[in-house]
Amino acid sequence: MALSAEEAVLTRSETHCCLAQLPSDSLHTAVCKFAAADEITPGQLTRAIEMISDQVQQRREMSELLADVPRGALLAFLILIGKGKPRDKAEMLFELGTDAMSTDELGPGQAEALADDLISASTEVGLKLGSGEEVTRYGKQLARLKAVAVERLAAKMLAGRDALELEQFVRSFGSQKQLLTLSGLRLFVLSCGEKTK
Repeated sequence: MALSAEEAVLTRSETHCCLAQLPSDSLHTAVCKFAAADEITPGQLTRAIEMISDQVQQRREMSELLADVPRGALLAFLILIGKGKPRDKAEMLFELGTDAMSTDELGPGQAEALADDLISASTEVGLKLGSGEEVTRYGKQLARLKAVAVERLAAKMLAGRDALELEQFVRSFGSQKQLLTLSGLRLFVLSCGEKTK
């Protein structure tokens, strides 16, 4: 699938975002250190951002981008936008998916919650990096497909199993590295619209 003009703009914006220059694991750790609960308060976000960067302009950019983002979508966004090896990103996502239940398996409910966080990270938080009427229309198109995309991504993760252990999850994402990027997830969402026609 060729990139649309809107997707090309967003991909360029993601590449130039200050967060894309930082390691995913550092971004993930900073937020987890200050936001253990489901919600992240503005004060916790401020402390996490201070841990991530000492540059005032970067702090301002991050605060604007990440304000009012639920914890799961925030962590998914940071894992996906930051630098890192696909295996490491997949491991952090598995941890995010299993965290609330403190288990070593990702079940159907957890897969759906993780899929929702991933789709939200790419289609809601990621779109904050763009601007203009075209990006707004693109966001509406993605929003219409979100429910079916979450369902299909969760099913894709589980691949017919009742639950996944870490290594199974990592192998699954290892063969689908595009799902470890914000752009790849948005393209997945769009493909869900093609399949419903």
